[in-house]
Amino acid sequence: MEVAKLNDPSKSSIYIQQIMSDMKNGVLALDRKGKVIYSNPQMNAFFEKETLQDQTVYSLMQENANPANDSFWDTITDVAYGHVVHHQKKVSYTSPSGKEYSFHTISSYLTGEAEGIVITVADETEYELLIRKKHDTTIVLIGILLLVCMTVLVTELHVFLNGIFPHDWIARTTEIAACLFLVYVLKNTSLTLKDFDIVPKHLKKELFESFFVLAVMVAGMAVGKTLLITAGSALFALNKPFFDFSAPNAYYIKYIGIVFLQELQTKCGLQKSITKILDHRHANVLGIVVTSIMFMALHVQHGLVYMVGAGILSAVLAVLYSRHKSLLGCCIVHYSFGIFGLVLGWIG
Repeated sequence: MEVAKLNDPSKSSIYIQQIMSDMKNGVLALDRKGKVIYSNPQMNAFFEKETLQDQTVYSLMQENANPANDSFWDTITDVAYGHVVHHQKKVSYTSPSGKEYSFHTISSYLTGEAEGIVITVADETEYELLIRKKHDTTIVLIGILLLVCMTVLVTELHVFLNGIFPHDWIARTTEIAACLFLVYVLKNTSLTLKDFDIVPKHLKKELFESFFVLAVMVAGMAVGKTLLITAGSALFALNKPFFDFSAPNAYYIKYIGIVFLQELQTKCGLQKSITKILDHRHANVLGIVVTSIMFMALHVQHGLVYMVGAGILSAVLAVLYSRHKSLLGCCIVHYSFGIFGLVLGWIG
């Protein structure tokens, strides 16, 4: 009984119309004179009209007289003028309101009783944008990795030349260069600030986790210092107070900028790029590991022990970034950990 219904011409046309209405591709049918005899809702949306019925391809071309659309109209006129019977091409299209699309069009000339042209348009704009963003993300990753390598090279040059310039200059130069590079990327690629996840999305949850992690880390430093002093360790000078706030006030302000540049470089530049490029179920883990190793490399001028500590800190911050996709929590923990490390004497 159901098969009989589907084979009924009066019923099948209803099914076909529903399929045309529901499909994501745009469909446009023209008679042999170029008059629109059918357009589905998706095609109407591309032209930003309620209906295209009874319009002609020539009137539509005049209404959308944009040089950027020439390749789109060629897919129709090439078939209409008999140059080809079947035309398939990727084209760009700009709607009347200025929205830009990337289309995959298929145009066919039908002969016989139903003579005319059928155009099917697949919107590949989002797919093309994803491909472009992945390509641009690769550029970011390569650029940041080159900066890290240059940091190691310049540090070794510094050692070879017996400390010809202050080693902190190396770190500051790398951070500023990375920041300028990311600004260049934002201006000259498809990537935006949203792609780098700088703005917090779940502020309360991020702050709660960040301060919890910070409290555990600071408590660990304080307990560790107490145990080492009790054990008679020479790591901490006996003539200094347990909490030493003797660092210049300007340092506390300068350190804010240092932290932000480092987090921008490692989390937005390295970790984000790695996780977006790698098509792997463990992409987040690999991003955290690689970022931590690179953060260690950025502190090569401070020696092995300092590098290991920086790597552990970076791993904790990378997990926070992976969970919240925001720099805020990372910067809070990084800055506070560094200040408390200085005050407690763990960082000289």
